[in-house]
Amino acid sequence: MKANKTEQRALVNLLNRIYREIREIELEWDIRADESDYRPRIEYFHDAVRALTASGGKGSDLKGRLSVEMLAYDIDMLRYIQADPIPKARPHKLSALTDVAENALPRVRNDKTGIKPDAGVKYRLTDQYKNYSVIFAALLSEPAERNYMSRINECNAELDDLAAFIKSVVATAEGRHTADIDIEALADARIQTADAMNKIVAALHGGKLKKRMNAAEAERRLKEMLQIAGKEAKTIEKAHFTYATGQLAIYESARDVIKKMALKGFNIVGDFVQNAVRDALRGDRGR
Repeated sequence: MKANKTEQRALVNLLNRIYREIREIELEWDIRADESDYRPRIEYFHDAVRALTASGGKGSDLKGRLSVEMLAYDIDMLRYIQADPIPKARPHKLSALTDVAENALPRVRNDKTGIKPDAGVKYRLTDQYKNYSVIFAALLSEPAERNYMSRINECNAELDDLAAFIKSVVATAEGRHTADIDIEALADARIQTADAMNKIVAALHGGKLKKRMNAAEAERRLKEMLQIAGKEAKTIEKAHFTYATGQLAIYESARDVIKKMALKGFNIVGDFVQNAVRDALRGDRGR
């Protein structure tokens, strides 16, 4: 579901508070996702929140920080961290430099360096990441869904255009009993959008469309484009499925989080998360 401005502001404010508490713990114990990361681990996830607020709550339909692939990765990692908040190894590098990254800090060396956090620290991180994950999944569900819908529709349109154009190339060559066809005229007649035309021109002639072209060669290159577009569509579909299933798994723990928020006076946040749970179970994420 889509948050109104009041709900979104409440969610962001609460996430900011939880983020600061997690960041303090991770700075104190020098917890980072990877030895080469320059920020505490929580900073990576909060970059998505920063990207959302920087865009006025609208998010982005580009392949940026709010892409469905990156948000799906976020959900996977947040679930993993809840189960194991103190990393034994650091296989995942998270803190990539982005336009929304903040708090680039030198590695902190203190009297806790090299000391393993105790059970109390582990419990605090588990609890705070659990709270963070539920609200994060609810807040970012609408941008993830919008990114998915926009890009999968674009991919499907491209696949349809390419499939139709391939048929036209083959049919034209067979009908005229020739190996060479007027590819320029055929493209002008069949391709409706400038983006699709530009991609086809680049694939066929490296940016320059020749008037005539061998039909078999055109068909081969167009089929390569079709394969690439199909792979991209599968990647987007997989990310969407990962986000949706991960979101539902996180929502399994939402009841106690909502109860705690209500006790602390965050009823509006609890109501939004409850509605997000309902919509996710119903399959209406962000629509």
